[in-house]
Amino acid sequence: LCVVIGCGPHGRSVAGELLRRGCRVRLYDALSYLAECALASIRETLKQLVHAHLLLSCDVEALLARCTVAECLEAAVERDLSHVGPLLIVEAVPDFVDVKRLVFDEVVDACVRRGVCPQEVLLCSNTLACTLVQLAERMPPAYAARLIGMRFLHPCWFVDMVDVHLVPFDPLASAAYPIFYGLLMETANAAARVVKVLELTMAGRDRMLGSEEASLCAVRQLMRVEADGAVVREEQSLRI
Repeated sequence: LCVVIGCGPHGRSVAGELLRRGCRVRLYDALSYLAECALASIRETLKQLVHAHLLLSCDVEALLARCTVAECLEAAVERDLSHVGPLLIVEAVPDFVDVKRLVFDEVVDACVRRGVCPQEVLLCSNTLACTLVQLAERMPPAYAARLIGMRFLHPCWFVDMVDVHLVPFDPLASAAYPIFYGLLMETANAAARVVKVLELTMAGRDRMLGSEEASLCAVRQLMRVEADGAVVREEQSLRI
């Protein structure tokens, strides 16, 4: 279960790829009409990907059925009792420290109001320009320990690599080292499980995709679709 905050072009691509990888996704933007536009945009993108033979036509409605728009931030972070594992909250707003700090302040406040404890969430920043220290410094320590960098590489769709890193921690600068270190290790383990479940690999820090690599991602997806399509055709023939 994932929440994507920020429904611009990059946030829409992140949401779409998370859907493709089997997640349920809630879209949220401070400008509510952008979240609605994002849902419509994802629908059109899926149709274009079918036309380009990168998805099967039967996938479109199945993926869209798992995508909803949250009316407010509290509704976006609300836990689903049927869901196992941490709620993945992915921030995809413009890459400015003040903007991202404000988003995470509001996210933490919403979690507190909804009774969502730190261990139930992973706060993921899609930043390239800001440091996690800058984003975490105003957070309560328990929530700061649940902040990770999780940057989806452009163009996001079909890319199997993600840049994941944790908040750096200086044990000599904190008397609470044993407690905070333990929280960070729990976060690291949770992040590793998420990456594994989503069938992603960890990219190097500040990794960027070249045009040739992006093309290779599309080629790999074409091969997947051909294999999946063969299975679908076989199942259809058996039903007939």
